[in-house]
Amino acid sequence: MVRKMFAVIIGIVDNVISLSNPDISIVSLDRTPVNGLNLELLSELKESLEYVKQNKSKGIILTSSLPTVFCGGLDIMEMYKPDLERAAKFWTTLQDTWLSLYSLGLPAVAAIN
Repeated sequence: MVRKMFAVIIGIVDNVISLSNPDISIVSLDRTPVNGLNLELLSELKESLEYVKQNKSKGIILTSSLPTVFCGGLDIMEMYKPDLERAAKFWTTLQDTWLSLYSLGLPAVAAIN
C-alpha cells in the first residue's frame, strides 16, 4: 500500500531539495552525476538538517533525487590539488554535517534507491 503524504517544499538549492509535512521531513540529495559530497552539498545538507530540527519534525528521510545512485561518496575534486583554506572548510563542514545528523534526536532513515 502506498500512502501519499502532503508535503510542502521548504527549500530548493543547487544540491539539496527539502520537503516537509507535519510529521516527516524528506531531504533529497540532488547533485549530478552521483551526488558527490563537496563543500556546497554538505553546507546545504547541514542547513536542511538544522531546518528539520527547528521544524519539530518527528523524523527524517534522507534520499536521492537521482534515479540510479544514492551517493557516490566524497567528491575526489575536493582532494585533488586543494586550496588549503577550502580544504580546511570542507573537512570542518563534513564533520559538522555528520554531527548535525547524529544529534538530531529524531529517527532518520536513508531511502537508498
